Amino acid sequence: MVSQQPVTTNKVPCGFSGYTARLAAGTAVNHCTIIGHVNDIHSINERITEIATMPYIERKAEEAKALIEELTDEMATRTSIPLFDEYCRQNYLDNLLRGGYPLLLDNGTEQPFVYHVFSRKHGDLEPLLG
Repeated sequence: MVSQQPVTTNKVPCGFSGYTARLAAGTAVNHCTIIGHVNDIHSINERITEIATMPYIERKAEEAKALIEELTDEMATRTSIPLFDEYCRQNYLDNLLRGGYPLLLDNGTEQPFVYHVFSRKHGDLEPLLG
C-alpha cells in the first residue's frame, strides 16, 4: 500500500497507481485507473462510492467507445483489410483530437472561410520531425 499523500497539483497528463496484491493460483485482480480533470477534488470525493465501481467504469468505457464510433463514422472505410479500416478510423480520430473540426465562416462569398478552432502547433512534434 502506498503510504504517501498523492500530489494533486502541477501534474503532467499521465497516471500511475501502486499497490500490493497477493493472488492465489487461478485468481485475478481488476485494476482500473480513471484519469480526468476537475477544478475541485471534493466534487470527485462526494461521488467516490458511485465512481469507484466496475459498473460505472464499464458504462463509461462503453460511452467512450460509442462516442468515438459516432465521431469517426462519417469517414468509416470498408475494404478487404479490416486492419486498414481501423487504421483509417484511428488516424481520423487522432487528427480530430489534434485539430478539431474546422468552422466554415460566411465571408460574403460563395466559398466560406475555413477557420481551424484548434491549432496543431502546441504539443505536436510532427513539424519538428521534418
